[in-house]
Amino acid sequence: MKNQNFSQKLIRIYSLMLAAVLLLAPFSASRTPAQLSKGKWIYVGSADTLIEQYLKKNDVPGMSVGIVKNGEIIYAKGFGWKNIEKKIKASELTRYRLASVSKAVTAVLTMELVEKGTLNLSKKIREYMPELPSHHTYTVRELLCHQSGVRHYKDGDDPTKSVDEHYTSAKKALDLFIKDKLVMTPGSDYKYTTHGFSVLAALIEKRTNKLFRQYAHERFYAWGLKDLNPENSPTQGVNRSEIYKREDGRNKVSRRDDVSWKYAGGGYESSVLDLCRLGIKLLNNQIISKASRDSMWTAQSSDAGKTGYGFGWGVGGHNGRKIVAHSGEQNGAASYWRIYPNDGVVIVVLSNRRDHEPSDLGAALGNLVLTGTSSSPKPINP
Repeated sequence: MKNQNFSQKLIRIYSLMLAAVLLLAPFSASRTPAQLSKGKWIYVGSADTLIEQYLKKNDVPGMSVGIVKNGEIIYAKGFGWKNIEKKIKASELTRYRLASVSKAVTAVLTMELVEKGTLNLSKKIREYMPELPSHHTYTVRELLCHQSGVRHYKDGDDPTKSVDEHYTSAKKALDLFIKDKLVMTPGSDYKYTTHGFSVLAALIEKRTNKLFRQYAHERFYAWGLKDLNPENSPTQGVNRSEIYKREDGRNKVSRRDDVSWKYAGGGYESSVLDLCRLGIKLLNNQIISKASRDSMWTAQSSDAGKTGYGFGWGVGGHNGRKIVAHSGEQNGAASYWRIYPNDGVVIVVLSNRRDHEPSDLGAALGNLVLTGTSSSPKPINP
């Protein structure tokens, strides 16, 4: 009888302790907006609605979105069509043109080479490539942060518009523009340039003794990324989206131009999954060190002042949160990659038609992850 009473007392004590734990549980850890519920992000429905509304408003043929929080991909989905004519839906595996988001990826390649001692940011380009015309007096750093003075696209006749020729060598592609005058004195100001990244590709090609496309492919594969690659226009890639243009109020298939001349600045393709994975690796210092990453994600200054651009990345913030990002737009693509370095959040938005603003959607999704609201803060561009 005594043993029975003792057992009943123990049961009551245990029950009271369990009740206390359950009562205090909500106060022991704060519930964050990105928290998973039964393995599912609690704002999946809100994200779906945001994206579907955006897709409808802008009549985008196809789009895929990926979101990371604290090292986990919490959201990855496709919307609309990868191929309208064949009725193939977009998915998280669909590969899109990255357009100028490619610059942010090339910056990682470059910083990896800097860490290896293969490149020095402070060296003049002609110390590595004396064969360049004598007016190319800028440094590697100035190439990375758009202070070189190498031109971008120009009005009127420009051989870099709608290129059809396939360039195996990045150095050979420089023939399209390398003799043109610089648009400013190096370091004097910020002038955005895709062409400067083509010079960077030729530099990497020379210093690694490998064709740039081959070197980039090998490094991406070594990083564990199989969907991220320089686009090879003559070959239809696996899971590659068709590309579209807006014409006569409709989405029509666009002719695929050859982007081999600008792989480093606007010629990669990827799924959202691989850009999410690359974002995780950068946040975990798995490819380059924290010091190199922080340097890449620090806004640089020119003689004219602070630029808001680091090495291949736009740098800014919202409500005290640091944000690094890059957008991209070209024939058959509009893209956006947004990272909150101190919050462990990565947002990727890729699509198969230009003439809309995925940075607005990316900013709204970032706000949803961090605050649980879907208001759209100012995006960080480029």
